[in-house]
Formats: sequence, structure tokens, C-alpha cells
Amino acid sequence: MAQKQGIIIKTDGTIEDTTIDGLKDMQAIVGGLIERACSVEDADMWCNEEGLLLHFPINHKATALRAKNDMWAMSHQLTFPIVGDVLILGSTPNGDSGNVSQ
Repeated sequence: MAQKQGIIIKTDGTIEDTTIDGLKDMQAIVGGLIERACSVEDADMWCNEEGLLLHFPINHKATALRAKNDMWAMSHQLTFPIVGDVLILGSTPNGDSGNVSQ
């Protein structure tokens, strides 16, 4: 994977720009195994796959962002919060990760 520009949304509400260079960088940001939590416009939100089981703190900004942009979740009244620090990366038309648009 070539280096990608992304954004970290931390559980304390801070937002940081970041550069990642592969899976290990993504795992370091979210604190373990990764999964795509949702797609938001032309970007994907990545979080820790086991964050709920590990009792990571709720990420209120990431949860609000998902709720604002995920009509399926809203229509089905999903209440699972996004937990832990998350990584936002851009999404290409073929489903690969890319640079996030600023």
C-alpha cells in the first residue's frame, strides 16, 4: 500500500491529519484489529473490530458522523456507537483506500 493521507478522530474529540503506510499503521491508530465501520460520502471510517468487546470509550464525533451519513443505520434505529479512535481514509470507485478529501 502506498502512503495515504487520512484523518484520525480521537475519543476525546480531537481531529488530526495523518499519513499511513499500510495495515500496521491502521491497526496502531485504532488499537488493534481493524474493520470498516461505514462509508461516509467518498470516505471510509475504520475502527477497532473488537472495540465494543474491549470496552473502548465511545467516540461521539465518529458516531454522530456515521448517524448523519448512514441512512440505513438511521432507518433501522441502530444504536451501536462507534468506539475508540477511528481512521478516515478516502474511498476509490473500485473500493480501495485512498487519500481523504479535505
